[in-house]
Amino acid sequence: MKIPVTVVQADRDELVWKQTSRWAAKRLERGRYVEIPGARHEIIMEADEMRGVFLQEFDALADTVAPVLETTGA
Repeated sequence: MKIPVTVVQADRDELVWKQTSRWAAKRLERGRYVEIPGARHEIIMEADEMRGVFLQEFDALADTVAPVLETTGA
């Protein structure tokens, strides 16, 4: 897979093994592993600070594949 992929892992996840997520991200040509300290499995349902980390990572990844082009006002 040649597209960028960010694997986001909750630090306190009891359903998904961290080592498996690290393994997957490492094997992707443009993979990146991010672990959110203190988060459990449902990162989007976490406190704002943890959810914010996920959303920042999502935005950063989106910018690499679909950057927003600046437009000039007419």
